Amino acid sequence: KANAQLELKIKEFAESKISPSARDYSAFYIIIAELQGKIQDAIIAKGTVLLSIDNAKLAQDDFRIKYENELAMRQSVEADIAGLKMLMGEVSMAKTDLSMQIESLKDELESMKRNHEE
Repeated sequence: KANAQLELKIKEFAESKISPSARDYSAFYIIIAELQGKIQDAIIAKGTVLLSIDNAKLAQDDFRIKYENELAMRQSVEADIAGLKMLMGEVSMAKTDLSMQIESLKDELESMKRNHEE
């Protein structure tokens, strides 16, 4: 039994003295390479997502600017329409007034013609 323990200690000592270059790490290198590939894929995917986000923000800004411009134009057109409606009312009143003046002048002309004939 003591001999087996001594052999185990010798074996452990010998394994601890083997240089790292003598050990076979090829299985770990394969795993490391796969993980590095996955990391690169994740970096590319992240870049794609960030680019999409930036594009969406730019599109959002463009649409906001277009909306603000359209809103300003709409308000301007509505103000113009309100002004034109007021002007239309004034023109309608002026038309009515002028029509009344025309009728009055026609009556006056008829009256003058009758007075002239007499």
